[in-house]
Amino acid sequence: MRSEEIRERVEKSYKKYGWTEEQKEVFEKFIKERYANYANPKNTVCSYLDLLNSIVPFIKKPFSEITYDDLEPLLSEWQEKYGKASLHGRRSKLKAFLRWESGDKHDPRVEKIRSEGYVSPVTIHDLLTDEEIAKLRKAAKDDPRDLAVLDFHLLWGPRPSESVKLKVKDVEINDEYIVVNIPQTKTIYRPVPIPLTTESVIQDPTFLDCALNAYTSLMQYLNAHPGYPDDPDYPLWYDLKKGKKHLGPYSLSRIFRRLGKQAGLEKNISTSVQRCEQGAFVRRVWMEAWE
Repeated sequence: MRSEEIRERVEKSYKKYGWTEEQKEVFEKFIKERYANYANPKNTVCSYLDLLNSIVPFIKKPFSEITYDDLEPLLSEWQEKYGKASLHGRRSKLKAFLRWESGDKHDPRVEKIRSEGYVSPVTIHDLLTDEEIAKLRKAAKDDPRDLAVLDFHLLWGPRPSESVKLKVKDVEINDEYIVVNIPQTKTIYRPVPIPLTTESVIQDPTFLDCALNAYTSLMQYLNAHPGYPDDPDYPLWYDLKKGKKHLGPYSLSRIFRRLGKQAGLEKNISTSVQRCEQGAFVRRVWMEAWE
């Protein structure tokens, strides 16, 4: 069942951007399929709606009749208007939608749209050393929230859009481990463990040190958290100045930048770096575990 929020947004878009009846019919089918097959397709529906809102004002044809020649002026405009990451995302979504609409994996329109792989600007040289991590933790030690945020992201590197939606009820605490249930945003809902040594499948010393840091700092933070354990819907990462309000993705990223500055680091400390740090680390320890 679609939420009223989505329904209202879709109807406003139809009216504002002048969708034709044929275009509406196809997108309604797209929405129904997403809701029939995915638990929480809201973000996907909204992202494709935004994409098509940039197309339908200029091309008043059924989607099945749109040609590459129709799309070419828009593709050229996107080339000038958007950065590499945004351009790659728009092209990829457009190709996926055209393939879905036509039912043809090799839709000839898609074959002409280039969407070269996007390479993150974060390189191996941006990753943090053990000494730099120690300096960041020292800078955060007087603020339980900042230290818990830092340690959790160093261990598991969730997307900012995932992390800011966490609530107290998403944290399950046992004697030997903590499980944080990451909500569904871009990927599926998934539980991530923060184990103590005796319960960890991964026995890499660095991983165990990071897990212990995250376990300890999260427990200390929860003990001082105004919503734990009696208010399960209280934001896990809340705005200290605004009370019961989630931190936004920008505010979350700002915590890392501030800690980096306080620690005297010249590197750009961001959630992107934390995700790359965690990704490179986890790939290594899992490969070693299977050797």
